[in-house]
Amino acid sequence: MIKVLVDPAAKIMTIHRREACKGVEMQSEDPTVKLDVANVSSTLKKLNDGDYGMGRMWLEIEFGDDLFEHSVVQHVRTILSPDNQAFSFNRSIGWHC
Repeated sequence: MIKVLVDPAAKIMTIHRREACKGVEMQSEDPTVKLDVANVSSTLKKLNDGDYGMGRMWLEIEFGDDLFEHSVVQHVRTILSPDNQAFSFNRSIGWHC
């Protein structure tokens, strides 16, 4: 599983792979969006429809495949910023830990 900080104001998406990752704290007002085999279609649709807003949030992505999970992060970036304004495509998505 990976956790991803999505922060449109700071124009970043940062992947956290380790459970004991330190340095970036989840804030109480940050919603957590879970993506896994059971809910991937419905959750991606909700992200596409703007149901989670455009503020800071955390994604918890669990597919048991690091490469696929990273691809899901790339797809979420496309959903959240189709015009490439919030998350620049000339910047890579960071790996924090």
